[in-house]
Amino acid sequence: MKKLALCAVVLSGLALTSCSKKKDCSCESDIAGIKSTSVVTIESGKCEDMDSETTAFGITTSTKCTKE
Repeated sequence: MKKLALCAVVLSGLALTSCSKKKDCSCESDIAGIKSTSVVTIESGKCEDMDSETTAFGITTSTKCTKE
């Protein structure tokens, strides 16, 4: 009986997951006060993994991404 219940739980979990792991991320870039927005499609990971901030020669460049 326990094995049957475990199989039911596993099959339910598989049914709820999607095959495609692609995500559309909306990324806003700010380069020295000039902002731009772009949409990026990723295969794996989180949109927030693409966040960054860099300063070179006094110019700060930052990118902030969120899931669409």
